[in-house]
Amino acid sequence: MKKKFLLFIFVVSFVSYNFSSFSEYMLTSRTKALGDTFVGIADSVDSILYNPAGLDTIQQPQLLLGYQSLWTGLTEGSIAAGMFNFCYPIKKILALGLGYVNYSVSDLYQENSVVFSISKSLSKKFFTGLNLKLLFLKYNVFENIYHTSLFSVYGDQQNSFSLDFATLVKFSDKFSLGISVFDITQPSISLDPNVKEVLPLRIKFGIGFSPLKDLISGCDINYSENLISGSLGIEKNFLDEGLSIRGGLNYTDKQTGFFALGIGYKFLISFAYLQFNYTFAYPISQLSSTIGDHYINLVVDFPKEEQRKEVVEIKQKVSTAQKVEEEIKKSLQQTKIKLSISKDRITKDDKNVSFDIEISTDVKIEGWQLLIIDNKQRVVKKFFSTNRKEQITWNLKDETEKYILPGKYNFMVTCLDTKGNKFDSEIKSFFVVEKLQEEQKERKTIICPNCGAEVMEGERFCPVCREPLYK
Repeated sequence: MKKKFLLFIFVVSFVSYNFSSFSEYMLTSRTKALGDTFVGIADSVDSILYNPAGLDTIQQPQLLLGYQSLWTGLTEGSIAAGMFNFCYPIKKILALGLGYVNYSVSDLYQENSVVFSISKSLSKKFFTGLNLKLLFLKYNVFENIYHTSLFSVYGDQQNSFSLDFATLVKFSDKFSLGISVFDITQPSISLDPNVKEVLPLRIKFGIGFSPLKDLISGCDINYSENLISGSLGIEKNFLDEGLSIRGGLNYTDKQTGFFALGIGYKFLISFAYLQFNYTFAYPISQLSSTIGDHYINLVVDFPKEEQRKEVVEIKQKVSTAQKVEEEIKKSLQQTKIKLSISKDRITKDDKNVSFDIEISTDVKIEGWQLLIIDNKQRVVKKFFSTNRKEQITWNLKDETEKYILPGKYNFMVTCLDTKGNKFDSEIKSFFVVEKLQEEQKERKTIICPNCGAEVMEGERFCPVCREPLYK
């Protein structure tokens, strides 16, 4: 009981001193990972708690379910928050949002916030938004404390409402600015009506910058009557893998703040996209005995009917492509090309070389070609055939009918089936180790009419008598 009493005193003191009611825990996993930076980005259902003007930039309904474990390890009691956010855009008219946040410290203290949001685009670049917030605060007081404190006079709960107003300007797909004004009505959070304790007016200015399609960054500045803070955040999305990595830093003029790291994974199911987000945040120069804050969110994107059909078509195309790819892989695995050469070291005495090709496959083939390639990756000779088994004899001459030069040569077979799929044999090699000899033309002989000597045809003078062979 003593420990519980001390925890209760801590809760009352902490809430009163820090004015943290209905503000400090209204962060989603994604926004916490970005260092509490989102006013200038405002591109998802997270905007309800940051910049409701951004809701009208969303193309499809989105749902967010979240849980936060705060200042974990600080006390024996659990300090946690849960949330529900939902946005429904009405095409070319406006966007509506609904949010609910529950904050509790063990079974001693609770805050409940219900948020109704509306967002309207005034032009293609300018958006406005408004939040109406219903705030419910309640202390769960021990009986022996209740009768000896202000709770017996004023009760143990306080209800009020507040307003937020926000704007967003999207200059381009890469750059945007946002301004949010929170708790314009500055509602009272004191149980005692004679004590002035209100939620302070907060103004937040943010910049969003996306230099690349898969990279988002932002910077926010937050001002209230007792605190000024700045934050930076960056998010890298790996679109093909559905993976997001985030990091952020938040720091105040009271030398407090936090740094955070987060990760998200997005995947497609039959009716929607699901994204799981997790964030770890650790305080700077405050509450250092904790093991940090932990945030978990599930975001659900509900595509509209035409988008859902498009998703189904894409999945069908992907499925068909995968089946075709599997068939191709299967056929290639079943296809074997045997390739050999009669001699892998060619000398000047060799006049030709033979290649043996045998193709075994269940797939009908259109044809194949044997390629001989020199060490400069140039094709020096090609042979074509449609037979599954064949022996080719090559006279060692290139396409210009000249003997190939000494050096290393590679050879391989490329095969094409009737569906246009190509598959190759392994690459093998042979060497020409000596310069190949050109063939000598045979020459006829004649008889010299002067001396009767035998002379090669084409000579003008007899090499024996030196007389002309032809008159």
